[in-house]
Amino acid sequence: MIAFPYRCPTTGYRLEGRQAVPAAASPMVTYVAEHCAACGGLHIVNPATGRLMSEERTRPAPGLAAQATARGGQLPGSASFPS
Repeated sequence: MIAFPYRCPTTGYRLEGRQAVPAAASPMVTYVAEHCAACGGLHIVNPATGRLMSEERTRPAPGLAAQATARGGQLPGSASFPS
């Protein structure tokens, strides 16, 4: 069993999560669902970094950012709706 630190986004407390089996060496990112003892919620955590999935997914990839700029701020695959 491997322990890793993460921070609860609701309370700000630092907690320790546990992963039963270490992730295999892979280019894919692995996430673990952790029941939070501080807030009682469920957090999806990357055990390699200790960051929440929502923290890692807040910014588009550099290539997508360039494409969005070229398209007037719209990301590929996103729909535009009239106001």
